[in-house]
Amino acid sequence: FKKYTPEIVSVVLDKHFRIEGSPDHPVVCNRNGNDEIVTLSELTQKDKLKVFSTEKQWPVTKEVSIPQPKKQCTNKKSGEKYTIPLTINTDIARLFGYLVSEGNICGSHMIEFCNTDIDICNDYNNIFEKLFSCKPSMRGVYKSDEQRKGRKQCYSLYKSSIDIRNVLVLTGLSRRKSREKEIPWSILQSPKYVIKEFLMALFEGDGSVSISDGKLEVCYDTSSPKLADQVQQLLLIFGIYSSRHGASSQRCIKVRMHGQNARF
Repeated sequence: FKKYTPEIVSVVLDKHFRIEGSPDHPVVCNRNGNDEIVTLSELTQKDKLKVFSTEKQWPVTKEVSIPQPKKQCTNKKSGEKYTIPLTINTDIARLFGYLVSEGNICGSHMIEFCNTDIDICNDYNNIFEKLFSCKPSMRGVYKSDEQRKGRKQCYSLYKSSIDIRNVLVLTGLSRRKSREKEIPWSILQSPKYVIKEFLMALFEGDGSVSISDGKLEVCYDTSSPKLADQVQQLLLIFGIYSSRHGASSQRCIKVRMHGQNARF
């Protein structure tokens, strides 16, 4: 038996959309004013590739099911009991958005979320309790004014639970370095209303809003090239076109939206 590694063609457009596929994958491009169907391997730098919004064609309508444990989840030390949601609903999608942006799975069982905005921290806390019937602990990262050095207080919300951690891993949220972060597979296979909640929480974490040349600009910052690609792809589901700035080798990649494209 010989392992087969398929050849992959990667195409980067002027807006820094990235399309990957087999060399014979068909795409629509404009050549000399005419639309033609060509393969990825036949594209040239003079071609204008057509990128279509999937706003009206997103086929998923059913929420992704979450594998349920055979026994009730109980903390062996404290006796605390947990509940596990049945599907990837809007609440867990929002939790995932927060964790992908500002969260971390530490070691084999610790789930941690950090943010300076107390309202966002309270929202995360309420969602966590609603989903798992338990509250995370909360503490200030800076214990003194000397440590803060004029910065806003950063709050850490953390929970130690192997059972909850296993649920997150099974649904695609595992321990990763910042440059390796990606959107959980369960979100990518969810209905639009679930994806919308995920994106809203994601932008609450590492997003920003500003006025550029008199127009509204919304920006999402990440050091992960794959996460930037996935965010752009999910935005197309809502008819939102974005541009990407910063090379994959740089520490910060920005996904930008302007004007009407800056609104859900």
